[in-house]
Amino acid sequence: MSRWGQRALAGVIALQIAVPAVALTLEPPTRFGWQMYSGYDGELVVLGADGEALEYDVSALFAKHPRPELDWESRVVEELCRHVEGASSVAVTQGRQDRKVVPCG
Repeated sequence: MSRWGQRALAGVIALQIAVPAVALTLEPPTRFGWQMYSGYDGELVVLGADGEALEYDVSALFAKHPRPELDWESRVVEELCRHVEGASSVAVTQGRQDRKVVPCG
């Protein structure tokens, strides 16, 4: 194998080690990272006008649980408010963030 070929092979091997190593140091979930879906750590509670939690079927609204790499506050809350009867706000806890109550509308 030529010197150039050896260097190319060494570079490819280094990339195969470096890319996953860097991905593991990023805060989960990272898009296309090994932990992309392991970061599912959150809760969506739909609240009525009286502050009581309303029941809803998440599988009727979403094909899968809301994806962890999306910002639930800007995308998922709108859908829940639109489709859950009597919803006035949604309590969102996503990842390591504190619980936030987002009003509908």
